[in-house]
Amino acid sequence: MPSWPNRPPGEPAKSASAWPSGDRGRILRLVLSRGLTQLVLGLVLGLVGAFGATRVLAQNGFLFLISPNDPLVFVAITGLLIAIGAFACWLPARRAAALHPVKALRCE
Repeated sequence: MPSWPNRPPGEPAKSASAWPSGDRGRILRLVLSRGLTQLVLGLVLGLVGAFGATRVLAQNGFLFLISPNDPLVFVAITGLLIAIGAFACWLPARRAAALHPVKALRCE
């Protein structure tokens, strides 16, 4: 005798109904927060490295017509990287939130 109760053929499995529809937003936030945390960490480390690299480039005479720490360049590149990184985090987060858990478990 099985350890689980029998269910009628048309009734959904309990694991499928254990995934409430309100979890889609939670999954979206989870995946986005993890990706954006890595993005911010990479930007901070990259900006620190860029400030040091521009000093070295300026001392060796490789920078022409701009100062080593030109704020317009740093703000523009940082904004561009944030936009690209946020979009790159949003695409898989949207896909993960739309995925039904039972279908995902069947594939494994």
